[in-house]
Amino acid sequence: MSFWQCSSSSNEDLVNRLRRTGVISSDAVYSAMVRTDRAKYLAQVETPDGGHAGAVQAYQDVPHPIGYHQTISAPHMHGHAMELGYAAIKDVTSPRILDVGSGSGYLTACLGRMVEDRGGHVFGLEIVPGLVQFAKKNIGVADGDLIDRGIVSIRCHNGWDGLPNEAPFHYIHVGAAAEVPPSSPLGAACRWRLSCTSAG
Repeated sequence: MSFWQCSSSSNEDLVNRLRRTGVISSDAVYSAMVRTDRAKYLAQVETPDGGHAGAVQAYQDVPHPIGYHQTISAPHMHGHAMELGYAAIKDVTSPRILDVGSGSGYLTACLGRMVEDRGGHVFGLEIVPGLVQFAKKNIGVADGDLIDRGIVSIRCHNGWDGLPNEAPFHYIHVGAAAEVPPSSPLGAACRWRLSCTSAG
């Protein structure tokens, strides 16, 4: 399968393509990703020509720079992460999810949409202060109800230390650069599933 085939010009069609190619399969993940518009998490990103990233870049199935030498992962990577998360929490009441390296806030918001009707909470951790503010602003503008209702929160924190006061978690996604799965205390904080994804 060539993931570039998922590239599109709209959020809904992008997610439809992810479903058709088998990247996503569950209705819960499909619904969450359709309701979270990826372009709104890149709207403030400057392009090399001085403009701003828009739908053309946002709906391509490739990683995209978001500043601070960081990237937002390609949509197919987010789709995989969402499916792993759904498998971990689908039978759980009030699931708790930790998103390490929350970057733009996009995946954190997608995860929030997935657990919002389950009494769940998603904790986004980001070590770069500028990206913390970027993520908070993005979620506030695009999916502010998730913050208002206490479903999603973003904190400036070293994700490798975990959040011991909030543990255990049913699913931990590590989107920060990681060559090997983290050891304790982060790994020990996960009750069900820990996944690591690259920026690809």
